[in-house]
Amino acid sequence: MNSSLDYKINKELKLPDGNLGPIMKASQKSTVVEAKQFQIGSSENNQLWTKLYEIDGYKIGVIKPGKEYFWEGDKQNINDMRPTVRRDGEPLDIIQSFTEIFELFEDLRNQDSESLELLGCILYRMAYMLDHNLNNQNKFRLSIPNHTSNRLMENFPKLGSLPIRVFIYYLEVISLNEDVKYDTLDGFDITKGTGRRNNLLTNVNLIAVLLGKQRIFKFAGALARPPSGVAPITQKAAKEFFPKLI
Repeated sequence: MNSSLDYKINKELKLPDGNLGPIMKASQKSTVVEAKQFQIGSSENNQLWTKLYEIDGYKIGVIKPGKEYFWEGDKQNINDMRPTVRRDGEPLDIIQSFTEIFELFEDLRNQDSESLELLGCILYRMAYMLDHNLNNQNKFRLSIPNHTSNRLMENFPKLGSLPIRVFIYYLEVISLNEDVKYDTLDGFDITKGTGRRNNLLTNVNLIAVLLGKQRIFKFAGALARPPSGVAPITQKAAKEFFPKLI
């Protein structure tokens, strides 16, 4: 192990003090407003593409309208998007269900638990948009911690069909879509955790289970309670299970 690099990784993953929720309000609001204004096609056969990131020769973005745009009645979501990865101008067939994403986490645990722990730290910071900054177009964009990203690429360069760094940005775009969809629906407040935060913190909680740190009954019990399907890790548990965050 490179002690100097470990120090740099710990430094860039360390969480700021205090309540993390208020830190993300400006960036969360800005990204949702922007995404709702992305260009939109006229039909399922005419979906328009918006690039958000270009990483390692891959382009990560969204096409609109997404499938929920075409649902009927109360199920329709006019702002739904489809997270998409492209290479050489062509979309890749990597749209994953949450179950398939969970399976990739388990595969990573079986091969490199240190990389899974680092991934958990990155996703926790993504949940609170701690690594989102304004770019030269005055738009908030994710820039994952550099030293941690390099360690992941050295130790476990590919997850599923994508470079692990590209996979992380793909999860970011999925999380953006979660924010946009719930912000569109009546009765949901994304500033209180619905959307991106619940999605990513559930991923982190599962990673804690896979690492043998979180009790599986707590994770499963949370999934079963309303709102069903999410089991976000608490800030206290995250700091306990992922010491690189403190």
